[in-house]
Amino acid sequence: MKNIRVLLMSLAFTFLFLFLLELSGRWYFYQKHHFGYKESFLYEGDEALGYKISAQYKGKHGLCYRGMRKGHFDINKGNKVRIVCLGESTTFGQEQFDNAKVWPQILEGLLNNGSQPPDYEVLNAGVCGYGSSNLAARLRKDILALEPDAVIIFTGWNLVGCLKSKYSWVPGNVYFKGLPISARVNNFLVDNSIVYLKLKNAIGGLFNNRQNASGAGKFDEVYKDLLPVFAGDLREMIMICRQNNIMPIVVKYPARDYDSQRYRDTIDIIEGVCGENNARLLDCSSFFESLDYESRCKYFSDIAHFSDQGNEKMAQIIYSGLEGIL
Repeated sequence: MKNIRVLLMSLAFTFLFLFLLELSGRWYFYQKHHFGYKESFLYEGDEALGYKISAQYKGKHGLCYRGMRKGHFDINKGNKVRIVCLGESTTFGQEQFDNAKVWPQILEGLLNNGSQPPDYEVLNAGVCGYGSSNLAARLRKDILALEPDAVIIFTGWNLVGCLKSKYSWVPGNVYFKGLPISARVNNFLVDNSIVYLKLKNAIGGLFNNRQNASGAGKFDEVYKDLLPVFAGDLREMIMICRQNNIMPIVVKYPARDYDSQRYRDTIDIIEGVCGENNARLLDCSSFFESLDYESRCKYFSDIAHFSDQGNEKMAQIIYSGLEGIL
């Protein structure tokens, strides 16, 4: 009986210590950033989408509204032509902390050319890590209600995404039913404990969830099996748009390195699906491919993501491709 009492007392003191440590950590975080711990997470879980941009987010990636990287917009578009850019981190602007430097926002400026009130509205619906499965689900769940006139579909780097592939990236604080139990436990703790997150980072990822630990090495091995699924999602998005009187515009996206077999396979799928379905394809690749490697690198921060200069060039290419069709 005495041993049980000692054990219970030890557990109680351990819990109290961790509780006070957590409170101290959150107090320090608030003093440093002037907003709460949960508000630092860009993403939150969503059963239909896997995850989405958090409405509470107050971090370095600027203002977001209704899951869009935009400070605010009216749900009723009025007389404006509304274009939704549906995509991944290459649309969201992973490397840019200023909304004005990401290509959808630059595109809006080019289309309006200073006209007041503006004739065009471009919404940045990019979400880092999304693949074609997430985009198709979001098109149905969120985008149709906005009644866009056109949807620009920029996808390929992440293939199908976390709804249909266990090897796809999921934010470290997000948990939903599709994740394995080890990942859900890890992500639940990250989402609710600043102490756990700091310990996890400090010891070099010992507590990394199984999905992230296995995904990086496995994705290139299984990507060919995901190509038909990717093609099916792309067909679905084109069909959804047409059924709702929305113009689907698919991007043939560029790369820094054009010798990647995975990149070529994905582009073949995009060109094939657009050809079969007579969908408009914007060639945003040829300009970059025509450059020598050193010149091309100025437009990219890595193999996929754009520098500020790359975002400007993408906006110009898409603007030229849209002339006469909207």
